[in-house]
Amino acid sequence: MSLAIPILIITVIANISIASFAYTRNPRSATHRLFAALTFVLAAWSIATYISTTVDHQETAIWLVRFVMFFSVPVGILFLLLMHTYPRASLSISHPKLILIVTAMVLTMIISLSPLLFKTVTINPGLAPQPKPGLGLILYIPVVIFGILYGIYLLIKKFIQSRGLQRVQNAYLLTGVVIMFTLIISLNFIAPNVFKTTAFIPYGPLFTLPFVFLTAYTIARYRLMDIRAAIARSISLSILIGAVLLIYGLLVIFAVPYITDSTGVRGEIVAAVTALISIPLARYIQRALTRLTDRFLFQNQIDYRRALVEASKELSTTIKIEDVTRTVLNIMEQTIRTKKTIIFLQENKDHNFSPYASRGARAVKVTIPKEHVLVRHLKHTFGPLVKDELALEREQERSAAHAAEIKIVEQTFDWLDMAVVLPLYVNKLLTGLIVLGDKKSGTPYLHDDLNFLAALAPQAATALENARLYQESLVFGEKLKFEIKRATQELEIANAQLRDLDKAKSEFLSIASHQLYTPMTALRGYLSMLQEGDYGQTSPKQKPIIKILEISANRLINLIKNLLDVSRIESGRLELNLESLDFGSMVKELVQDLMPNALNKKVKLQYNQQDETLPHVVADQERVRQVILNIVDNSIKYTDKGRIDVRVQQTDHTITLTVNDTGRGMTADEITKLFTKFTRVGGASKYRKEGTGLGLYVAKQIIREHHGDIEVTSPGMNHGSTFYVHLPIEGSPNALTAGKKVSVEIKAGEASPPVGK
Repeated sequence: MSLAIPILIITVIANISIASFAYTRNPRSATHRLFAALTFVLAAWSIATYISTTVDHQETAIWLVRFVMFFSVPVGILFLLLMHTYPRASLSISHPKLILIVTAMVLTMIISLSPLLFKTVTINPGLAPQPKPGLGLILYIPVVIFGILYGIYLLIKKFIQSRGLQRVQNAYLLTGVVIMFTLIISLNFIAPNVFKTTAFIPYGPLFTLPFVFLTAYTIARYRLMDIRAAIARSISLSILIGAVLLIYGLLVIFAVPYITDSTGVRGEIVAAVTALISIPLARYIQRALTRLTDRFLFQNQIDYRRALVEASKELSTTIKIEDVTRTVLNIMEQTIRTKKTIIFLQENKDHNFSPYASRGARAVKVTIPKEHVLVRHLKHTFGPLVKDELALEREQERSAAHAAEIKIVEQTFDWLDMAVVLPLYVNKLLTGLIVLGDKKSGTPYLHDDLNFLAALAPQAATALENARLYQESLVFGEKLKFEIKRATQELEIANAQLRDLDKAKSEFLSIASHQLYTPMTALRGYLSMLQEGDYGQTSPKQKPIIKILEISANRLINLIKNLLDVSRIESGRLELNLESLDFGSMVKELVQDLMPNALNKKVKLQYNQQDETLPHVVADQERVRQVILNIVDNSIKYTDKGRIDVRVQQTDHTITLTVNDTGRGMTADEITKLFTKFTRVGGASKYRKEGTGLGLYVAKQIIREHHGDIEVTSPGMNHGSTFYVHLPIEGSPNALTAGKKVSVEIKAGEASPPVGK
C-alpha cells in the first residue's frame, strides 16, 4: 500500500491541474469543459478507488465500492461526449440525444449506489474488498462500456480523417485512452467480477496516468488546447511531490525500523529526522525534473527573446533589399528551422503579391493576386495563419460563406506547400507575406514559434518596406540619370543640327540678299532717272506706274536690308558704330518725318519731351534711328483712328522712349511672340499685306546690344498698345563707350533673354 499513496497523489494533482488549466484557458469551449469535467471525475474515481482498498469494515467497504462505480459512470459518458465534440468549441450532438444520454447516466449513477449493482462485499485480509454483482450490471455495462468503446471508435475515426498537427494530437490521445481504459476495464472491472481477483484494484489510479501524461505531452509538444506552459509546471510539481513522498515512504518502511532496532531511538524521532532529510532532496529532484521536462517537452528549446533582440538589431542596421531579405531568410532557417521560406512583396503597379526572395524552394514564379481569398482572409488576421488550425476554424465557423472561404484558403496552403503564412503590415496595410514550409524537425509550429513570428512581423514588414522604397529610389535615380543623359545627348545633337541649319540659312540669306540688293538698287536708280526725265518726258499715264514701281522697289530693298541685318546679326558681322547721340532730338526729327503718313490716315501724331535738354546716349545713330522708325511707323500703320503719343523722358540712369497708340492692340499670347523672327501679330494680314515680321526682331537685338531693352504692353484687342525703348544714358554704369565698335550677334536656337534697364 505504501506505493499507492504517491501514485494517488501524483494522479490526483495531475488530473486536477490539467482540468483547471483546460477550463480556465477557454471556459466557453465545450471541448475544454468536457475535458476538465472528465479529468476531475478521474481524480475523484482515483481517490474513491484507493480509499475502498484501505477499509476492513463491510458496510463502509460496500459503500466505497459503490462510489467507485458511481464515479466510473460519468467517466464513460463524459469521454463519449468529449470524443464526439473534440476539437470543436460547441456541442454538436442534438438535444434529444443529449437528454437521453444524460438520463441514462443519471439513472446508472443512481443504480450504482443501490444494492442493484453490488449487494455485498467479501473482505479478505490483505486484499481489496470483493463485491458481489447484482442485476444493475445489466444497465451499467451497456452505458459505461458502450460509452467508452464508442468514444474510442470516434477518436479512431477522427485520427484516420485528420491531417498534420491534429493527426499527431489524435495519435497521442488515442494511445493514452486505449491504455487507460484497457487497464481499468480488464484489471479493475473484469478481473474482480469474472476472475474474482482484486489484487490490481489498489493500483487503479496508476492506470489513469497513461492518459494523463500522454495528454500532457501532447499539450506540451503539440499545442493541444493551448495550455502548454501550465502543463509543464503541473507535471513537474506532481512528480516532485510524488517523488518526495515516495522517498519519505521508502525511508519510513525500510530505514526507520532498522535504525530503531539498532539504536533504540524512538520511531517517531527517526521518522521526523527522515522527513527533514527528504526536504533538501527535493531541490535536486526539482533540478533533475527541469532537465527532464526540457528534454522531452521542450526539446531544443530556443531563447526566442534573445533571438528577437538579435533579429531587431540585424534588421535595423541595413537598408539594402538584398541584405534585409537575406536576414529574414536566415532568421527563419536558423531560429524557426524551416525547410523553406518565400517572401512575397506587393507590387506598386498592380498591387499583386510577387515572390521576391526564397530559400529551400525551387524557382518560385507564383503571383498571388490582390483579390485572392488568402489575401482577403489575411486582412482579418494580424498574426500568423497556421495551416493545422484552419480545419478547426472552419468547423467552428457558423457562416457557410466564411467556411467555404476558409476551405479555399486550406487548398491554397496545399497548393503552395506551406505550413504558416505570416502577414506583413505597415500602417495597417498589407504589404507582403512570408510563407513558411514545414520545420526541419518534422514537429509542428508551437506557440513559442508563433509568438516569435508575431513579434517579428512588424519589424520585418517595416524593414522590407523601407528597403523596397530605397531600392525603388535607386532604380528611379538610375533611370532618371539615363533619361537625362539620353535627352542631353539628343538635345546636343538637335542643337548642333540647329546651328548648322541656322548657319546655312544665314549664309543663304546673305548670299541671296546680296544678289538681290545690287539689281534692285540699279532698278531704283533707273526709276528715279525716269521720273526726273533723264530719258525724256514721261506721259501722264506712265508716271503713276513708275511711282508704283519705285515704291515696290523701295519695299523690296528694305526687305533685303532686314534680311541682311538678320544674317549679319546671327553671324556676328553686324557692327555698331558708337557715338554720343542726342536721343531726344533724333526722335523729334523722326516724328516730323513721319507726320505726313499720320495725316494721310487722319491720325494725330504728337511728340512730347519731359525736359528741354536730355542727356545723350551712346549708340549707333543709323541703327537706333532704324529701330525708332520701325516702332513709330508700325503704330501709324496699325492705328486707323485716334492718336499716337511719342514721349521721351529720363528715369534715373535710363532714357525711355514711349510710343502709345489707340490702334488695334494685342492679346497676351501675341505679345509673347512679337519679338521672334517672321512673326506678325495684331491683324497684320488685315492692316498691312507687305512685311516679313523681321523688323521688331532686328530692333530687339540692336537695342540689347546697346545694353537696353524693348517692352510692349496692351490692355487687349482694340485697346491700343504702348511700346517702351530703354537706353542707358551716356556715362552711366551700364552705358557703352563712344568711339568703339560692337558686333551684334545672337546664336542659333538661342532665346532672347530680357535685358535689364
